[in-house]
Amino acid sequence: YYSVAIFTDLAPAMRAFIRAGMNLAIPDANLQAITITAFLQNRQAFLDALAIPDTDQLQVFLLNAAGDLIWRGSGEYDIKQAEQLRAAIQPGTG
Repeated sequence: YYSVAIFTDLAPAMRAFIRAGMNLAIPDANLQAITITAFLQNRQAFLDALAIPDTDQLQVFLLNAAGDLIWRGSGEYDIKQAEQLRAAIQPGTG
């Protein structure tokens, strides 16, 4: 799994500043290792393509090996979403 932070395209110096800030904000080396910081020319097009209406909420996408979307969730943890995700990752479901 990966954690992806999406930003608008920024000048190289600002990108370095953002990445340094992310490393400070994420002190856990294991979490740093799975965090990708992307700087996109058209951030909104990316959000629209993934149908992400609210960037204030965590978005979770479960894909199979072929890249097909198996399950999607958003927001804070709740038991209903956890049960749906658990069912989606059972062998033979994706």
